[in-house]
Amino acid sequence: LHLLLRDFHSTIPLLSKIYFKDSVGHAVHGFDSVHIDPINKELWLGESKLYTDPKNGIRELIKDVTEHFNNDYINSEFMLISKKIKGIPPSAEVDYWVDLLSSGGKVSDKLKKINIPLLCTYTCDLFDIYDDETSELFCNAYENKLNELKQYFYDNFNHPWKDRLNIILFLFPVKSKMDLVKKLHKKLTMMQSLGE
Repeated sequence: LHLLLRDFHSTIPLLSKIYFKDSVGHAVHGFDSVHIDPINKELWLGESKLYTDPKNGIRELIKDVTEHFNNDYINSEFMLISKKIKGIPPSAEVDYWVDLLSSGGKVSDKLKKINIPLLCTYTCDLFDIYDDETSELFCNAYENKLNELKQYFYDNFNHPWKDRLNIILFLFPVKSKMDLVKKLHKKLTMMQSLGE
């Protein structure tokens, strides 16, 4: 999600975590990604799921949005859990968002400047069925599957605030979720051993 936002939407990471604050002051509902677009002054609060079955991943993303943006929290405030800016020097753009989110005020007043990217990475059997990913048959089947999953999302996304929420759905099919997880764990283990 970080790479997709950075490379295709020119965002930069803002904070490690942002949460909503409920009426009794308990922290609830963090986000997987907190980025900003410094040019357009937009906040990107993202969620990501890694599933074998894409529909299960999409259902969980819908559940996350429902929990994050409901009537209780839409009228509450953001709470910054970490003010440590990751990987970017202090600047007017960063200060703008830290000040805005720290100043209080209802989330609903800030919705026009919030994008909600949702990433679902999932196992796709098309990579096993077709041996040429450049073929017309593969491309047509691939496009049909993506359209089917997008329609599944929109058919099941019945959030009362959906007209005010700027949802961006990323569907990222891979050959095998399990193989991807194993490779990621292997790379993480190698990186950890270098730090010792």
